[in-house]
Amino acid sequence: YFNQMCIEDITTDTINKWLVALKPATPYSQKLAPSYVNTLKTHLSVIFNYAIKEFDLAKNPAANAECIKKNTENKRAKLWTLEEYSSFYSTLKKDTHKVAFNLMFWAGLRIGEVLALRPSNFSKYKITVTESKAKVNRKSVYTSPKTKSSIREVAIPQFLYYQVSDYLARLPYLGPDDRIFHCSKETLAYILKTRSESLGLPYISPHILRHSYASLLLNITKDPTVVARQIGHANPNITLSVYSHMLPGEEKKAAEILDRIATKSETIDINLEKTE
Repeated sequence: YFNQMCIEDITTDTINKWLVALKPATPYSQKLAPSYVNTLKTHLSVIFNYAIKEFDLAKNPAANAECIKKNTENKRAKLWTLEEYSSFYSTLKKDTHKVAFNLMFWAGLRIGEVLALRPSNFSKYKITVTESKAKVNRKSVYTSPKTKSSIREVAIPQFLYYQVSDYLARLPYLGPDDRIFHCSKETLAYILKTRSESLGLPYISPHILRHSYASLLLNITKDPTVVARQIGHANPNITLSVYSHMLPGEEKKAAEILDRIATKSETIDINLEKTE
């Protein structure tokens, strides 16, 4: 694939295109399995590390390349429709949970990114994502997101911006750099699981809410570049390969369309309860 390219001219983007070319398009494809593609990427990374050590190569472009998702046989749904999410959302009582889940479904944030948010991350109709919450040795830590492209500005629908603003206004002792959420990943996953079971909805993990957002946005914009920037993918080709089951704009325009979809829906109540 790389043919006669000079090793210092190979970029992360070049490697991502190579990975997409190797990844099977369907479960019945004769191309390489995702697990083997990732193994090849690891071998390639070893070569670059050797070049750094022995020949003063400036950096390893494979270090930030995308990881091809493995095919799984579990019974999780690949995404939720707006109607399914609205049904789940209608069962939520606490404002904290309403806002947290909306940030995943309507802004495409990872659960760790949601739990790391501070008031200072919000500006008008935008969220600046700079951190993610994770567990290391059973302790909660806040780190940079998984890739450089995950550090991003996300355009959000107006209704979500106002909902978050209203929620923050009810937390008078919250400083601009304090964490907004104090619930755990496990708590949010448990809520999603138990409510889904009681409603008879397809089983999903919190991360599938992000997939649902990306699929909805791709269906609206037909532009994988916009979706990639919104969800923090390094390469639009990766985005299109992950969401190839959807139809192939600017971020602000896409967010405005999401806002119209949400506010016109009769099955989703975006207002918070007037509680103390």
